Amino acid sequence: MNKVVISLALATSLLGGCSDKPVTANIVQSVTDFDYTMNGNQAVSISFGESKDNFCSATIYRSSVRSGYSVTSKQKSTKNISMDCNWGGKYYVQSSKHPTSADLKITNLDSESGSAQIVVSMHLVNPSSDSYFTLKNVTLNLEKEQISNLVKKI
Repeated sequence: MNKVVISLALATSLLGGCSDKPVTANIVQSVTDFDYTMNGNQAVSISFGESKDNFCSATIYRSSVRSGYSVTSKQKSTKNISMDCNWGGKYYVQSSKHPTSADLKITNLDSESGSAQIVVSMHLVNPSSDSYFTLKNVTLNLEKEQISNLVKKI
């Protein structure tokens, strides 16, 4: 089985004394294929990371799934995207009270050829420790079944 490869050009900065070692996140773990909602609208969530313990999720509305779609949220400025991460035993979220951001771009989506690339960037906070988790320009390459789940009309 082919593993989904995530090309990373990332910087991980966790304030509070953690090292600046690059994080290797190389697996798209799942793309929801069931009736799932965000703010009362049909949504799809993509989970990716390096393991079942270190992963992130990006959620957008199903109606937004198309090549060229782009969304940015600074300090939870829009409800069109939700991102969070469980990494290193900590939970990181978007916040309206901290300088956080979430960006997602569907740069290519061709379900017939089985090609899809999604680029994500995030700067999230762990509110209990005020530490941050950052990924920059992570390219997610989805497999054919994951693309089918992404474009599924529910």
